[in-house]
Amino acid sequence: MKKLFLNFIIVPKFGTSNLSDQKFVTHVMNIVNSILLNANFPNQQLDTKALEQKINDFVVAKGKVKHGPAGAAAEKDAMRAEIEKMLKNLAIDCARVADGDIAVFLTSGFTAREHHAITNLNTPVKLLLEQGDNETEMKLSFKGDDKAAFYKISVGLDTVTPLMIYSNKSTRFVIPNLKPGTRYFVQVMACGAKDIASGWSGFVNCIAA
Repeated sequence: MKKLFLNFIIVPKFGTSNLSDQKFVTHVMNIVNSILLNANFPNQQLDTKALEQKINDFVVAKGKVKHGPAGAAAEKDAMRAEIEKMLKNLAIDCARVADGDIAVFLTSGFTAREHHAITNLNTPVKLLLEQGDNETEMKLSFKGDDKAAFYKISVGLDTVTPLMIYSNKSTRFVIPNLKPGTRYFVQVMACGAKDIASGWSGFVNCIAA
């Protein structure tokens, strides 16, 4: 079990200060996905919504630095420091969980949720990814499950490492803050109100233009 949490345990020791902003985002999303997709996680899963939202906000703040208002860089750096603190807490919590201390979730900045190995939601199908109304957006649509409470949408530069994970209640979504001329890979998961989830869909890809 401890081996499963090696990435988390390393974080407090070595930190993330040497990573560029983009590599930092990728690093955090790797950790989030390791949690969300880890079927061996012991009985409880961390609710990573707060961390996901914070990293999404960080990406938006990062995009404002170049042409944004005065103080944008300081706001971005402060947000990154918050994420690093959350990441260190997460590493410590996961290390304690590896030792069997499930109750740690109840006193951490993250909350526990039940993990269900069996789902009753259909995996989203018929994904369609198209260029958006401008070069920094793409439009996604798919056939979901009427029983789903919301959908998780994974966006990456390849089929291995997600850059972002969005939550959305509709089967249509506009993916923002994309780099023109870059190919993005997208997949979708249906999620239930009681943390029941489908598997991830297959990938679709498109170039932002």
